Amino acid sequence: MKSKKQITIPDHTGERETQLLAFVWNCGFFSRDVSDEKIIEMWKKSPARSLDDPEDETFYDVECLTPDELAERINDESFAHTEDYVRFINVCPDLLYPDRK
Repeated sequence: MKSKKQITIPDHTGERETQLLAFVWNCGFFSRDVSDEKIIEMWKKSPARSLDDPEDETFYDVECLTPDELAERINDESFAHTEDYVRFINVCPDLLYPDRK
């Protein structure tokens, strides 16, 4: 999993190289129609309580996975019975790996 401090939404100008990542969260955390920016924000803040149900005292996480990591989870049948949403977001590798030049 990527460090929460290393990831950010890229500018959408098309001028920077991007990497596709899967963000996975339980449907009890927040709805699937939120913006990419909100998903990233909640990934950085998680674990956190539900945005949709103030009575829910569960702490939820947003996970950040590569497509291969998500495929492995699906293929190992550890995803079939979850109640998770998935959003693929393009992020800039230079923001993921600031030490790489």
